[in-house]
Amino acid sequence: MLQRRFIAAQGLSRLTLFNLVAFQLIWWLGVLYGNQSLLIIVIILWAHLFISPRQSRDAKLFLMGALIGAVIDGALIQSGLLIFTEFPIWLGLLWGYLFVCLPYSLRFFSTFPVLAKAFIGGISGGGSYYSGEIFGAVQLQSLHHSDLPFLLSDVAAVSDGSQPSVMLSVLCIVCIWAVLFPLMFVIEQRITSKAPNATGRINHV
Repeated sequence: MLQRRFIAAQGLSRLTLFNLVAFQLIWWLGVLYGNQSLLIIVIILWAHLFISPRQSRDAKLFLMGALIGAVIDGALIQSGLLIFTEFPIWLGLLWGYLFVCLPYSLRFFSTFPVLAKAFIGGISGGGSYYSGEIFGAVQLQSLHHSDLPFLLSDVAAVSDGSQPSVMLSVLCIVCIWAVLFPLMFVIEQRITSKAPNATGRINHV
């Protein structure tokens, strides 16, 4: 029995390490190569599900993340805040796998206070989009050039002066992620509590 538990713990550790590396790899592939990297990204996602002892739970997290990402980024694209040269299918896959990271490489943050999660989410989320613009994966539009509510556009116009800036756009994304990141853990806990574990039993939190 002890040997089985030790092996299971080692397997979880390896999967967590795989999850951490895989997410970074998917992010870089998407940012640098866009949809041209879809085949490699799909192989990475398949590899995770293949070695995961919680395939059903991870699949549900992936679908939930992809759906939420489609809504949020879709709204930002529709508003003109985000501009892509091609429809970013890879970004939807990245959103999905981000949610899969919650019980693995991001589990460390689950015990953090809500405000700490909000701060981490805002900084990492905003920084990720800003980095994406630096590498040419996305273009962040100045707020007063977008179709966001007129109040934000007016604030952007006043603060920008004659030189349009994307920093207020980044701040907008920071605020979105400050709310989203703590909420992600609530969603993950709900899905995990209702999904069967490796033994086929339903988890109850």
